[in-house]
Amino acid sequence: MLNFRRQLDSKPRVLVVDDDPMFDGLVVDHLAEDNEYTVLSARSGEQALKILEQTDIDVLITDIKMPNTDGFELISRVRADLPNASVIVISGFGRPRWLDREDQAAGIQFLEKPVNFIRLKKLLRKAVYDAVPIPHDPQTSEEQMDARMLAGQAAQFPVLDMIQICCIAERTGCVTLRRDGRNGLIYLEQGEIVHAGVDALSGAEAFYELATWDDSDFTFENAIETPHKSISEAWESVVYEGIQRRALKAGT
Repeated sequence: MLNFRRQLDSKPRVLVVDDDPMFDGLVVDHLAEDNEYTVLSARSGEQALKILEQTDIDVLITDIKMPNTDGFELISRVRADLPNASVIVISGFGRPRWLDREDQAAGIQFLEKPVNFIRLKKLLRKAVYDAVPIPHDPQTSEEQMDARMLAGQAAQFPVLDMIQICCIAERTGCVTLRRDGRNGLIYLEQGEIVHAGVDALSGAEAFYELATWDDSDFTFENAIETPHKSISEAWESVVYEGIQRRALKAGT
């Protein structure tokens, strides 16, 4: 779902690298099915490096044990050339020992084969979130989240991307949207979307209307409790429906 790039730019770029063509194709198909990412594919570390010479990526998803240029070497090259990129390691040989070292494991998530694709998509959302450059040096996780929100506002990220930042960070509070003299409110409780309101609309329908306000001003007030709960679905489901509604409205 996440699309942490400028609106005039492409969707988040994800590079999948695995020397097993069947597994590589399966991962690519699952990640591309929601049309939220630009998914690139390589069957070797060498092929991946050639792709990286021509394009930047936001997330690298790679196997470790590959002939010639293995996953560890590939990760090292990505970290050197694209320090903001996130990494997801997928392996059928257990968790690599070097991931137990803090200096090596920073910014890397691990998933063991056979892959649970629901879990992979959740890791990918966090990976794209982590790839957003932070414009200053925050000291706490809340400061990191606020810094990413400011970066998102500066880059004009779509409303749903900003909401997902709040959900992933498990924030409680109120999101206020302002556009053309209209105000909309979205309340979150520990990362779940629990209420929304705009004009005469309330609940999920209000949220879906606000999901189309990509040119609105956006503020977040921490620890504001909702006046009542009108949305009970998981935030992923609500945001996904918002994406569909926004796409339909844009196509009309």
